[in-house]
Amino acid sequence: MTEIWTTDAMPVHYAQYCIVGPHSISNDADEFRRIREGNTVAAAQPDLLTVRCGTHTGPIRVTIDRTNVPPDAPSPHWETSVEVSMHASKDLGLQAWGGEESPNAGNIAHAGPGWYRVLIQTRGRDQGKALNTANEWVEEHYLTIWPAAPEAEVVHWINDRVGLGSYSPEREPQLPIFPDSNPNEDAEDSALRSWAKISGFIIDDSEAIPSYIREAAKLSGYNLSKTEDLQRDEE
Repeated sequence: MTEIWTTDAMPVHYAQYCIVGPHSISNDADEFRRIREGNTVAAAQPDLLTVRCGTHTGPIRVTIDRTNVPPDAPSPHWETSVEVSMHASKDLGLQAWGGEESPNAGNIAHAGPGWYRVLIQTRGRDQGKALNTANEWVEEHYLTIWPAAPEAEVVHWINDRVGLGSYSPEREPQLPIFPDSNPNEDAEDSALRSWAKISGFIIDDSEAIPSYIREAAKLSGYNLSKTEDLQRDEE
């Protein structure tokens, strides 16, 4: 099953738009920081995918490609290409910043509640940034979504100036955020908890992270130093 939907009038404000579900919890500044300091294109958490644009205000072209199987290799015709995992508690919909009415893409979580993989490909972000406010679209995004087990993000390539301004290939890939993660946990422990689950550890989300998990992470070479540095910069 493949269902492709396209709009030339996706409204963008503050250089972003979202895919959201009924239980999304978002702080715009935090999400945009995760994108800027991460893959520079998108960041996911349960019931929320935030996508960064070059266009500050105005329409862009967005295509949603719903499929049941992984897509072909990313196309070199796109300037950026990244994959992330997100969890849907129920239906997911396309939404402009601030909840503004958006073109109706239907339910993006087409296989029902559960984990999805999203391939985000973009081009024209530099042109959109140069315009700042667009009257007609100059920027295009293609999102492919399919059901898949959670995995760390994959950056296929970042080739536009919007992304290259902050992207570092040396950074650790972001791990998926699980729906039962503790929202009061700091970024370091949230990332460590996700790493433990992906690595096969059984961990009680109502309890503190056991010390043996921290030791196992160190032995595996898992590096939280970039998260720690970022936290120190914000203090």
